[in-house]
Amino acid sequence: MRLASLGAAINVKSIENASKNPREVERWITSINELHRSKPLPQVHYSKSMPDVEQLMDVWPEDFEDALLKEGVPLPEMNLDLSMEEYAKVLCSILDIPVYEGKVVESLHLMFVTFLEFQSNTHFMGNNNGGGNGGGVGGVGVGVDDDFGTYADYDHK
Repeated sequence: MRLASLGAAINVKSIENASKNPREVERWITSINELHRSKPLPQVHYSKSMPDVEQLMDVWPEDFEDALLKEGVPLPEMNLDLSMEEYAKVLCSILDIPVYEGKVVESLHLMFVTFLEFQSNTHFMGNNNGGGNGGGVGGVGVGVDDDFGTYADYDHK
């Protein structure tokens, strides 16, 4: 069997009596791990202009945060009478992610990449008072709770 990576193919061999040859198995695992480490990160090229993730991670305008936090304006819930595509468009528009005609998947990709950036950003990890796995956006902790629903809690710091 041949495995292609970075335009070059390498031979992948099977190991005879693998249970009796742990060193060979370990060497094979190490070589595959090295292959995975040497691969370039995937790049996505959007068909239309999209904002940078860093731009999307900026603090929300104060009046918008006040509406969400102090006035109790709720974010749209999943039980709205909307199609999945319409609901995705609503969420993306709240987050200032453009949705171009026929390009909802690209907008959702950017939304989830931004979510992952918040989730892995140490600055926002401490802003998650609700206990889930999320980060925060402009003082609002946005994440996934244990029931895979969503929540928003306020960081009073």
